[in-house]
Amino acid sequence: MQLIFDATEFRTEFPSDLVVYRTLWSAYKHWTTVKFLGSIYPTPGGFCAKTADPTGFGGSAGDVPCTLASPIMGLLHDRMASLADKGFTLHVQFAKKGHYLLIPMYAYNKQKAFTAEDADLSHAIGHLRIYIEEAFRRVREFKIFRKQVKMSQLDLIGKTYSVCALLTNYQTLLKKDEADPEITIAERLWGF
Repeated sequence: MQLIFDATEFRTEFPSDLVVYRTLWSAYKHWTTVKFLGSIYPTPGGFCAKTADPTGFGGSAGDVPCTLASPIMGLLHDRMASLADKGFTLHVQFAKKGHYLLIPMYAYNKQKAFTAEDADLSHAIGHLRIYIEEAFRRVREFKIFRKQVKMSQLDLIGKTYSVCALLTNYQTLLKKDEADPEITIAERLWGF
């Protein structure tokens, strides 16, 4: 497995311009936000991956357009897999790069229950997503992200997010398993 990735949002001040307001409005958070795509490597530390261009997107942007516009697509290696949330329905785009995308299973209208294999895979993927959420929590602990992002900061907030995310690589491991603290994220997924 190569990457675990997801998007996170930070609240912004309400802009006075209606076009900017519409761009920053997040229907999910019910507030104006700026959205960032983040990724970590499946190592024991869960190190944040460096992207070439830390682009911030308006809260109205969906996960698919953010991923296609971000440098994460350039980090993908052939014959590897990455893990994401249900909103990242990019199987075709990843397949064109020779990369496999793992997302939790969808329940369809007439489907009453998952098969045992589908349930196990969804549980494993969901459990591993804890690591990316923990990485986002660490970024939120930086003082600049504890309050609303000001409109005057929007031009630099992407670079600020990138620096804060990379600084978390110097902190302790993201999560330790009490039963076996030496287990890696990849071992948890693939059961080596």
